[in-house]
Amino acid sequence: MNKKIIFLLGLPFLMLASCGEPSVSDAQATYCQELAKLEQAVIDFQGISANSTVKELKQAQK
Repeated sequence: MNKKIIFLLGLPFLMLASCGEPSVSDAQATYCQELAKLEQAVIDFQGISANSTVKELKQAQK
């Protein structure tokens, strides 16, 4: 029974170890995509003012 518990607890670690790391070019592409999303979010929030509606704020949060 102890071997089963140890196996079940160790299984997630084995699964993580089998996953390969992304290449530098893949990581850089992902970084650039996320950076573009962040830039768009900042632009969306710059349009929010004291006169904005709750609907406009919620849409900018998306």
